[in-house]
Amino acid sequence: RNIYYLDPAGFEVEFVQYLSDLPAERNLSS
Repeated sequence: RNIYYLDPAGFEVEFVQYLSDLPAERNLSS
């Protein structure tokens, strides 16, 4: 399942399950 959300910078970000293996990517979008 793809997850879409609007990050604090106003960019629409798409995450898929395999990106959960990249904590650095998740931290950058925090």
